[in-house]
Amino acid sequence: NSSSSSSSHSGRIGLTVDYYIIKKLFTMPKDKVDQLFDKYKEDRKDEIGIEGIEKLCKDIEVDPTDAKILVLAWRLNADKMCCFTRDQFGALRDFNVRSVADLKKVLPEMIEEAMLNFPHFYKFAFSFGLDKSIAGQRTLPKDMALALWQLVFSFPKKQSVHLEKWTKFVMDNEIRGISRDTWDLYLAFTTSTKPDFSNYDETEAWPVLIDEFVESETEG
Repeated sequence: NSSSSSSSHSGRIGLTVDYYIIKKLFTMPKDKVDQLFDKYKEDRKDEIGIEGIEKLCKDIEVDPTDAKILVLAWRLNADKMCCFTRDQFGALRDFNVRSVADLKKVLPEMIEEAMLNFPHFYKFAFSFGLDKSIAGQRTLPKDMALALWQLVFSFPKKQSVHLEKWTKFVMDNEIRGISRDTWDLYLAFTTSTKPDFSNYDETEAWPVLIDEFVESETEG
């Protein structure tokens, strides 16, 4: 009897210990990144939306349309515009961010990382710009593509010598959207082609739009 009562007693103690461990896990204070996220998240959704991002931008003293915000979205691996989830925001832990002041300090570090991984950052911009509410959207609307090109090539270390003429050409063209192939290969084109197009090889498999652009610039 004594052995059975002691075993049931130890069982109760075990259950009590388990209860307190579980209770502690669920009532653990949120870390600084979660607290920062809560400061900007929407009331009814566990995500930071347009208003929250505008407020965050104001606090870190960056214009919402600045390319720095695109870098932040890239580093958080955000998958749609004007939205940061709690999990995505958690990437700030990699930079030991605990406050708005910390985030301001690490932005230059994030930008340097984006410049070192520019092809990855550049490709991200295309996916980021797609409208996720439209199922199967595979091309960027022309205006969105042009705006993103202006952003990704706005950094002093990564500029496109053809961008001004390319922008005018695309604006004047009747196409509605930019395919991923054209987006990706524009980077290869602008980093390998001289400003006067003298080394452009039309026999290579360039997208038609790039061929037409070079032709319009070199004819006559």
